[in-house]
This record gives sequence, C-alpha cells and structure tokens, in this order.
Amino acid sequence: MNRKTVLIATFGILFLAAVPVAAQRAGEGYEAREQHREQRRDRMLERADTNGDGVVSYDEFIDRAEARFAELDADGDGVITRDEAQAFQPERRSGRPDPR
Repeated sequence: MNRKTVLIATFGILFLAAVPVAAQRAGEGYEAREQHREQRRDRMLERADTNGDGVVSYDEFIDRAEARFAELDADGDGVITRDEAQAFQPERRSGRPDPR
C-alpha cells in the first residue's frame, strides 16, 4: 500500500472509532443521538474544509489525515503503535463532560 492509502485508512479507522458515542448515551432518545451525530459530523467537516467553500476536497481530506497521523505518531517514526493510539484517546477526551 502507498502512504496515501495508509493515511486514508488511518483517518477512516479513527473516525469510525470515535462514532460509538451513541452507545455511551443510552439514556438519550433516538432524536438526541441523531442530532449529536449530525453535530459531530458537521464539526468534522468544518475542520476539514480549510478554504471555507463548504465542501471537503481530496487535498483537504488528505491534509487532515496527514495532520491526524502526525498527532498520533508521538515519536515521529512514521508508524502508530498501540501505545501511541491509546495515549491519544485521553487527550482527545479531556475537557469533555463525562457522558455518564
């Protein structure tokens, strides 16, 4: 696989790993969970749309994936270890309210 394929796969995996928020929000109704998903998706798209034209181009997507990879690759060796991925999760959640 080439580097871009790996980056796209990494970004996709990380995005999908972040989606199960609905499982943590068992007390909320379907509408509230759906609204949360839409807000989360909209925020992700807004961050990726760096030129503000309302769409995410391939280049913007790749740039975001490369930035995310660099965030995860704490030691800069070009690979993401299990430890690096696990260490990244608490940082992402800091400042968020406890979902319980």
